[in-house]
Amino acid sequence: TEIPRAIEEIRTAPVLHTTECDVDQMPETVRAFLK
Repeated sequence: TEIPRAIEEIRTAPVLHTTECDVDQMPETVRAFLK
């Protein structure tokens, strides 16, 4: 099967952040990125 282009691109994309958080902190973490 053919791999979708978006999936292929993300496999070689540079890492833009290394932030990790617990699931319960996800909404707050995402809001901080969007500020």
